[in-house]
Amino acid sequence: MSPDTSHSLPSLTRRTLARALGLCALCALCACAPLPYTPSVTLQQERIAVQAPTAPMLKTENSSWLGDLGAKLRQAEPRIVFVDGTRLIKGESDFLTLTDVVAEISKSAEGPDRPDFLLALSSYSDKVLHENNYYAPLVGYDHILSEARMTALLVRFPEGDTADSLIFQSQYSSVVVQAFYGVMTVPMPQRAIHAALVAELARRLRTARPSGPIRVIVMFEK
Repeated sequence: MSPDTSHSLPSLTRRTLARALGLCALCALCACAPLPYTPSVTLQQERIAVQAPTAPMLKTENSSWLGDLGAKLRQAEPRIVFVDGTRLIKGESDFLTLTDVVAEISKSAEGPDRPDFLLALSSYSDKVLHENNYYAPLVGYDHILSEARMTALLVRFPEGDTADSLIFQSQYSSVVVQAFYGVMTVPMPQRAIHAALVAELARRLRTARPSGPIRVIVMFEK
């Protein structure tokens, strides 16, 4: 006669269910759901004199330095043609004053390398403004407020006596909340600033030169 298993089956089911629930709880404690978002961007702008003492220093750069940002600018305005600054301003490797750069470009000969605009971009940067956190067993909270920034300088030729200074800024929060299950915001400020910069520059170039190629010399802003 085979043994009676009618009483052992419920016990086995309870043990299996308990193990499954324990595994689920362990996974939940380790899990953290990311919530990506694109923060807003503000634009501060002013017109400065090229000879102003507050004008930034510039450095010549090959147009390929723009990388993906240059490709996005050309996609937004296909008439843009980047002029290689290292070919137009030869023999210079250090930072120059905006006055000297504009003078050098203004005296260049007419031709396909003569730019219609000077575009100088700074590097993208961000910094932490404030941080607040609290941690306890199985529970936690962390909030970091940061600010991202990138600047652009635009000079139109043949005028070349003033420059549009554009400052793109974005304040964003990184938040992590852990209470058995975690939620984490994932801000994308660089994407937001690049998108705002591309849209604004394309609009300005298109408005200033409604037809024909738009030749732009690229430089780095210190």
